[in-house]
Amino acid sequence: MGLEFPHLGSSLNRVRTSSGRGYARLDELYEERDAVSWYWRIVALAASWLILGGYLILPSTYYKPEVEDPHYRFNPAVLTTVIVALLTAGHSLTVLLWFAVRSWLFQAEAIFL
Repeated sequence: MGLEFPHLGSSLNRVRTSSGRGYARLDELYEERDAVSWYWRIVALAASWLILGGYLILPSTYYKPEVEDPHYRFNPAVLTTVIVALLTAGHSLTVLLWFAVRSWLFQAEAIFL
């Protein structure tokens, strides 16, 4: 007989023992996380790399070299467009994962990290 926590889905159940004390079974969290399909894991990895790429390119839009070399300089408008595209795609995939995969542990490990 367990109490359900609806905000966590069925992953965290509270079980009562004969003495009346309760304990939580957390092993089901790992079973749910391991049951997530491989393509959601790839989407999570791609989303993380897209967001990281956007934030790594961001400082180069404000960098002003002492000697201007036209062969190695990008237009700031082009860099801004690339940054916005990377960040938008990464965050959109993250939101998709949030709603598509309901495993609480997968969300904590793959989305929030």
